[in-house]
Order: sequence, then C-alpha cells, then structure tokens
Amino acid sequence: LVLCGTDGGLQCLLAHPCSHVSKTYEVALGPLRYARVHAAEGPPSATGPLDADAESKFERGLVLDDRRGTKCAAATLERLGALRVRVTLAEGMHHQVKRMVGACGGAVVGLARTAVGPVRLGTLAPGAARPVTDEELRAIAR
Repeated sequence: LVLCGTDGGLQCLLAHPCSHVSKTYEVALGPLRYARVHAAEGPPSATGPLDADAESKFERGLVLDDRRGTKCAAATLERLGALRVRVTLAEGMHHQVKRMVGACGGAVVGLARTAVGPVRLGTLAPGAARPVTDEELRAIAR
C-alpha cells in the first residue's frame, strides 16, 4: 500500500511518528536461509515461528538490535497462522518490522503494508490505484 499525493501537510502527518498514524503489515515468516537479513543488523536469533510470548513482547515494546539499544514503541502482533502474522505499529524506524520479528526469534520472508491509518488495501489489485475517500481523510485528520 503506497499513498501518493500533492498535499505536503497530509504526507507529513502520515509519515511523522508524532502523529501516531498506525501502519499495518502482513508478514510471512520462514526459515532464516530464505530471509533477507541486513548484514549490519545480524541474523535473527532463531529460524522458525515466533517465540510463544511474542505478543507480550510487542505490547511492551522491544529493544532493537542496533548499537544504541533503541527501544521501539509498543505494537500489536496478531497471529494469522503458523508462519503468518499481522503487525500494527505507529512508528516507522528503519526495517522496524523485520527487526522486531527478529528479536522474537522469527525471520521475515515476505512483508506487505495493508493499511495506513483508516486507509485499507482491501481487494485492490497489484498496480491498481484509487482515490482516498473524504471519510478516510477526515479519519486521518482526527
């Protein structure tokens, strides 16, 4: 899901972490050998599904694997299957979803943003576009 527009104020509102506009991602998990892991971040701690307590770790916020020990804000994790989860967060740090999943023992093999605030991808086909509705704009501005 990519939102494009000419309204700089709206773009800033959507992107800036202070606005707390949530972003939702569907994540496919898999073995480490298939995951693309950034060399500087190091590999995730395990190769299979997430730790049993991953939901509570996401809710508390995780210390990420950078040199500064950055703690990210709380996020929600919903299990959709053994190797599929939905993550909703209000921040947008570099590779944050991949790093949070890695901190819980998983490896990301697929990642798709499915919502930005009230704007949902829904059944929109790949490469297709649609205008943001007035109702969605009002909900974003709240």
